Amino acid sequence: AFYWLWLSTLHRRGVKMGDRLPSHQVISALMLSDILVLTGMLYISAGIANPFALFYFVNIAVAGAIVSLPWAWAVWATTVAGVFLLLVRSVPMETLSPASLLAAPQDAPIWTIPKVGFLVSFAACSGVITYFITILTGELRERERALQEAEDARLRNRQLEGLATLAAGAAHELASPLSTIAVVASELSRA
Repeated sequence: AFYWLWLSTLHRRGVKMGDRLPSHQVISALMLSDILVLTGMLYISAGIANPFALFYFVNIAVAGAIVSLPWAWAVWATTVAGVFLLLVRSVPMETLSPASLLAAPQDAPIWTIPKVGFLVSFAACSGVITYFITILTGELRERERALQEAEDARLRNRQLEGLATLAAGAAHELASPLSTIAVVASELSRA
């Protein structure tokens, strides 16, 4: 909510969408706070047995893609610390006990709460990762295209420069004989 308010304030001040990308420190702080909140939520809801523990991978993948190397490793270390805490201690839930996580007795319904939770968690995590990776890939392609256009423009400018130099040389070479012919023609017309 605070991040959204900050972006809204920047928008009201006239900062354009492309210009308001926050610094790596702001993004990293948001990601670290997200990991802490996720760890707290998982702590009170069965810990690592909760299917939404997969969201740790989203934070690691996004951090690796958009923040600087030291911040990405800080996000990774915080995630590992959170998983360690959840492995050591968490508040259990009967429906998310390790025994019922993905295995169910024969007479149990096909779709149990842990199975549905895992499916929703997996779909959400993979969707977020796919979204960010496709955005980054698109931006890389756009950057490569812009670099190629700049290189093509530089080559065209170099060719025009060479053509201009050749034309100037040809004009100079033609100007000397033509001025001599003009002087001789002028003298002949007087004579």
